[in-house]
Amino acid sequence: MKTIIVPLNKEAQNALNYDSAKPEQLIELILTDSIFYTMFELNFFSKINELVDCNIDDFEDEKIITKHKIEIVLQNDSLFLMNHSVEINKIIERIHNLFKEAYFRNTGIYFYF
Repeated sequence: MKTIIVPLNKEAQNALNYDSAKPEQLIELILTDSIFYTMFELNFFSKINELVDCNIDDFEDEKIITKHKIEIVLQNDSLFLMNHSVEINKIIERIHNLFKEAYFRNTGIYFYF
């Protein structure tokens, strides 16, 4: 399983960085391996990597913590308007919402893959 996390505030972000965050301090999305690999084949994460020069990949941990980079991802409408299965579209929408949460909470989005 793969997890995408947004800390609720700076305190939670600091705790997450020290692996001491409590579940109630985080917004989490867990992806099954099947969903992850489907999204990987669709180049969803590769497109984010290209946009903000990061390395979201299998067996990698990555974070996007600058407001500017989060904003770049949010401004790329085509990334979130992909037309796939209902299940994949819902996951993409949830990831979009996680980026929004990270932006408005001024924290970051963490990928534990």
